[in-house]
Amino acid sequence: EDYVGGSGPYTDYTYDIEKFTFFCKAVLAILPIINYQPDIIHCHDWHTGLIAPYLKTALNWDPFYQNIKTVFTIHNLKFQGLCGRDFLCGISGLPWHLFAEGALCSGSGGNMMKAPFSSRIRSPRSATAMRRRSRRPSTARPWTACCSGAPRISAAS
Repeated sequence: EDYVGGSGPYTDYTYDIEKFTFFCKAVLAILPIINYQPDIIHCHDWHTGLIAPYLKTALNWDPFYQNIKTVFTIHNLKFQGLCGRDFLCGISGLPWHLFAEGALCSGSGGNMMKAPFSSRIRSPRSATAMRRRSRRPSTARPWTACCSGAPRISAAS
């Protein structure tokens, strides 16, 4: 109840990280309860960034989740769900090696937008947005900083 009340979707950044971490867990926890096994979960922006790593680690033992794929759409590179690495590791419950090896971190901090790059498909929100990002170096830099080592996206992906 604490996470869904309030005057708006965003309050305090640290609190928002906690709230959307809970949201990612809740999305996955409700699926077997409602007996819905999607082929694909479309994750949109950093708010849902932990869904793919949860599927790959915490839930990979459960046959219910094993065939679920993810697609990740970036809406706004300015906001990436950045926070302390220890904080994100603690509230997410995800294995430390994901943070130590860089899958969930940027520098010494946690990064929820970087997490979905364990998903197989990544998508810009539109072909126009993709062309804009690829033409302007100023917008490409945050992309590479967030996602270095991730495959480049094309409008055809």
